[in-house]
Amino acid sequence: KNFVFHLFDSPEDDPYETKDYHFPNMPGSGGNDDDRIKTIQLRGQADIQISTGLALWLGSEVMCEHLIENPNLVKGKRVLELGAGLGLCGIACHYLGAKRVLLTDGDTDVLENLRHNVSLNLLSPREDGNNDNGGDDDSESGGEYKDDTEKLSSPTTRSSNSISCPQLIWGTGKNADNFKESFGLSDIMMATDCVYMPQSLVPLWQSVNELLAPDGIFLYANRCAQQVDVDLVKEAATSHQFTWEGPTSEGVYTFQRKIKATTSCDE
Repeated sequence: KNFVFHLFDSPEDDPYETKDYHFPNMPGSGGNDDDRIKTIQLRGQADIQISTGLALWLGSEVMCEHLIENPNLVKGKRVLELGAGLGLCGIACHYLGAKRVLLTDGDTDVLENLRHNVSLNLLSPREDGNNDNGGDDDSESGGEYKDDTEKLSSPTTRSSNSISCPQLIWGTGKNADNFKESFGLSDIMMATDCVYMPQSLVPLWQSVNELLAPDGIFLYANRCAQQVDVDLVKEAATSHQFTWEGPTSEGVYTFQRKIKATTSCDE
């Protein structure tokens, strides 16, 4: 049945809220070491009603701090995030100088919100009409998405520095083949707090194996109690011929292939 309205819902109710996340030590955010404060705005849900991907989890904040402390991990690299959620890590990678960032998810609601957050930080002027954000105008560039693969660049970075939000269903098969044909391989892949069921581990590692460059690395953080135990993640990594280092003090693991894969497509 199609309902015209919900009797007990207020038309003013909005499950979303926008918050600012400040990063005082982000390289490249200012003209000198004392002026490196980057603010990333994210819209999400405090009360999860539709999808877990519409909330910011601790793992994303931990990974973001790890990337800021180690900017050379992503600078000039092709980056792909699995289960990107609100987009914090991917947007940070863009500001840290990644050559290309792919923020992916399988949930269409999450993807819609991801594109909103990318636009909020990289494309749209502030709603108050004040484009002055302390001399840092990376987030004021104008433009819009045309489709899932639209590349978005800020004017203060080189044109090859792009970010987009395509859908990716984990695993092998036609979806993976089409994705690889469209976007090629990535030098860095990452995932944070996005594996809730052991059954998801095989398709997760299939995607990593299919889309990671031969000498690439996969960064993984698991900080949510509801996530699959990290020992199961490592067992699945071993079965796919990956080894690991870590965790760091904050809980970030780095995975690499035991033997570098050979591939005819590295673009």
